[in-house]
Amino acid sequence: MIAWLLLAIQVLMLFGMGLCGNTPPSQDQLTVDQQSIKSELEGRSFRQFHPARDADARKGVVLDFTGPIVLWAQYSEEGRAINEWEIRADDYRVSGDVEREVVIHLENPQFTQRFPVSCENCVNVEGVSISVRAVFDAEEIAFRINDPASQLPRPFPVFGGWTRFIEDERVD
Repeated sequence: MIAWLLLAIQVLMLFGMGLCGNTPPSQDQLTVDQQSIKSELEGRSFRQFHPARDADARKGVVLDFTGPIVLWAQYSEEGRAINEWEIRADDYRVSGDVEREVVIHLENPQFTQRFPVSCENCVNVEGVSISVRAVFDAEEIAFRINDPASQLPRPFPVFGGWTRFIEDERVD
């Protein structure tokens, strides 16, 4: 009797989840969302310089989706680069919610540092990701760099919170 009752409860729960729309999305739905996000970002480049491109001391960041995804960062003083590096990945995967925040996970990222010393893959950048808000709204799109292990070189030239980058000319 108890076994039948438990079976009936399980069937009702499964039926109720289907009616409420709580079934997980199919793999096809996830692929469509990922492809639409990649299509939206493809061929675009975003930049941010603070306080200005030609200031005595400035931070500069470029997010480039025109080929391999590139995150380039530089800190300079008096027109001279003090710290400059980039992370490059041929591909990425997407997670998150388009309505709130999309996270770009770089696949097999490669790190290159030019200043203060030149090196290749001398910093482990696994786990570094880029969050995007309002990915389909050119006026409101904003980025945040996620560095959970605090492994990117200091002084860290990327802005800690959500930043609205200036979009460079779109490449078609």
